[in-house]
Amino acid sequence: MNDLRIETVQHLDVDVCTRLVLGNEPWIRLGYGPEDVAAIVRSVATSNLLLARSARQVVGFALSSSGMLCGEYLKILAVDASNHGRGVGRQLMEELEKRAFATWPNVYLCVTDFNEGARAFYRRLGYEEVGVLSDLLIPGSGEVLMRKSIGAWRPYCRDSKTLRPRRQ
Repeated sequence: MNDLRIETVQHLDVDVCTRLVLGNEPWIRLGYGPEDVAAIVRSVATSNLLLARSARQVVGFALSSSGMLCGEYLKILAVDASNHGRGVGRQLMEELEKRAFATWPNVYLCVTDFNEGARAFYRRLGYEEVGVLSDLLIPGSGEVLMRKSIGAWRPYCRDSKTLRPRRQ
């Protein structure tokens, strides 16, 4: 996608979130509904949000939180179904990682065990599966915790007594 722009924003439109989440797997199978969309939109206030725009239309977003296990945690990556396979998710993840690795040595995410396409996507990006959280969202299914790391925590501390992440 030549005209794709990734931008940091402070607000996620409910209609955009509804279109990208409720119209896509795995959230359909996981039973997401309007209340989940509302929770995602509310969480933007305490999270990091990247939007992918193409021709003025939002075609994807990545929402993450800082500070989980000495790293950034991807809460949700959503790409419009008509844009799957066009590099939108990859570009969102590249920008998220660039920002995260400036401060933290790790990026984490969870992907539902039945979502083989997403698991393969994240493995191609260098993520390793580190464990399974059984029955977390729906019975009989697990969330696979994945991690990408560029090193140990200590080199990223400015002050080992306070364990503050470095800022650039």
